[in-house]
Amino acid sequence: MTDEMDLKALIGLKKKRAVIKAALTHLRTFVANFDAREQALSLLEFRQENLPAINKKFDDIQSQIELLMSDDTDEAEAERDKFENDYFSIRSQIQELINQEKSHSTTGLAHSSFTAAHNIQRAQLAPIPFSKFNGNIQDWSSFFDIFKAMVHKEESYSPAQKLFYLMSCLEGQL
Repeated sequence: MTDEMDLKALIGLKKKRAVIKAALTHLRTFVANFDAREQALSLLEFRQENLPAINKKFDDIQSQIELLMSDDTDEAEAERDKFENDYFSIRSQIQELINQEKSHSTTGLAHSSFTAAHNIQRAQLAPIPFSKFNGNIQDWSSFFDIFKAMVHKEESYSPAQKLFYLMSCLEGQL
């Protein structure tokens, strides 16, 4: 009776394994047909995140099959080897595509940033001179509004540069 139950369990496990292998094959087809010009890169990234779950499911089921097929280890090892080779091959292909697309977009951004910086540099006007603040409280509000807009909120200046600009705008006793 147990042999018959083991056989039924083995058949059921092999069917489950086939479903998991089909999911990997489906993923391989998706990767082979992926076109970054028409599809979002995040589609690859999401599928890449799903790969370890597919591998875990296969490993769980394959381990159960191997326990039931203790007399035929060659077949079980061959199944495991083939799946693992396919799994890592697909995972590698996905990572290569992601790296390739990210390097293309980074290169494009670097080029556009360089072009934009170059254009901004050509279009810059002479610096606007700051009025000096001499400690008169009535002048503070207008001085600080100008200073805040032109220096304090400018993210490209370091805190030290901002302090230097502020110090250079002060006159009188400190």
